[in-house]
Amino acid sequence: MPPSNRKSEASLATPAGLPAQWPMMMVTLLIGTTAACLAWPQIFPGSGPENKETLPNLDKRATMLRQVDDPVRRDSFN
Repeated sequence: MPPSNRKSEASLATPAGLPAQWPMMMVTLLIGTTAACLAWPQIFPGSGPENKETLPNLDKRATMLRQVDDPVRRDSFN
């Protein structure tokens, strides 16, 4: 294949002005943003009643439930 054809095929493969790894960077950015959005309420829970199912609150609840010996009474807390 002549060198001029190779250059034209390569220019069609990647958009002008963007590095060849831009899809990987975009996916990494989206995954990082999603992870930050999911972790934020767990690290900094709010104080309202809608925020009772956070990891720190569930850990406190598990500790409290471990102290109850009677399974029927423990079930009543749920």
